[in-house]
Parts: sequence; C-alpha cells; structure tokens
Amino acid sequence: MLQFENLFPDYYVEHITNFECNDVLYEILCSLRKSHSNNNLETCTVGGFQTHLDKALTEQKSDDKGMNESYVKVLDKFKNELLKPAWNLYLNKLNFKLEKDDELLYKNWFVFYNKNSYQQVHTHGNNLFTMIYFCKVPKTLNENEGQLVITDVKNKSNGIESKYVTPVETKLVIFPAYYPHYTLPIFSDAERVVIVNDIYLGAKR
Repeated sequence: MLQFENLFPDYYVEHITNFECNDVLYEILCSLRKSHSNNNLETCTVGGFQTHLDKALTEQKSDDKGMNESYVKVLDKFKNELLKPAWNLYLNKLNFKLEKDDELLYKNWFVFYNKNSYQQVHTHGNNLFTMIYFCKVPKTLNENEGQLVITDVKNKSNGIESKYVTPVETKLVIFPAYYPHYTLPIFSDAERVVIVNDIYLGAKR
C-alpha cells in the first residue's frame, strides 16, 4: 500500500516496491541503450545517457531494436502490476475525475547516470504528475550523492524548501509534475538508472 505524505502541501509518495523482475528490467534497459546508442537525447541531463525511443518504454514490441518476447512480458508486468496501480491510487487520493472528453495518457523513458553525471533543474511542464522508479543504484553512496531534489514553487519567508530523496533500488517516487527538481551527481563508477513516467491528459480520439 502506498504511503502518502504532504509535499509543499501537495501529495507525495515514496515507496519501496520490491519489483520482482527488477534485474531483468535493468537488462532490458541495457539492451535498449546499446541498440539506441546513436540516439542519445539532448536534454538537461549532463553526462549519462537518455535515449530517444520512438514510443513509450513500456510500449516497446518484440520486433523493436533491443527487444524480445520475454522483455515485452516484463515491461507489461512493470506497467500493469506496478505503474498503473500506483498512478490510480494517486489519482484517487487527489479525488481526480476525468472530464467526458479527456483520457488519461502516459509516457515513459529511462536515464543512465554514470560517474559525475547529473540532472539540471527542470519541471515536467503541464503533466499531471511524475513517477520516478529507481532501477539501479550504486551499492555505496556518500551523503546526498545521487539524490533527487524536489523544490517548492513558492517563495517562503525562510527561503525555498526542498525535499531530498535518497535513491534506493525499486523505490517509486510520485510528485506533481510542475515542481522543479534535479539530481545531485554520483561519484561512484557504478550507474544510477531510473525510469521516468509522466501522466497527463489528452483528448479522446
């Protein structure tokens, strides 16, 4: 069950999922990274690797580059048994109701952070909320190393507040997409790998 906290003062989730296929999920991301090595997306990621896929990560098919049938099954499991239940619980907590002409949509991708790489401050625009899943984390981290930092959008008399999130494998974090956030560098030779998911509204087709 997801445990909700208040964040500036919106709802925030930080939950260790213990996703049973996490090792295979990491294998899939490595395969996709290798097969899309020439498609590193230019973003606010400094160093590291963020590929540009032709469709959402969890919509990859067995005949796509770097994929096979067993990989598709794991991605389906990740989407249907972890992501969807989590975003539905989050929406229920918000008492969110779809308008008749709207439908709930999502997009997801992955990012590899290697030594000294980090994410610059950014938001996820007009999306409803963002979900970040930590797939791979260095076994040893120094204090604050590789942390996700979510900052308040409102100035306070005592300055801007920040939430520091320690990366842990299989942890899922959910927060409103309009909050500025960034990641602190890692200094380990090991990788920090995340799957990023945005939930947003679209018009029914």
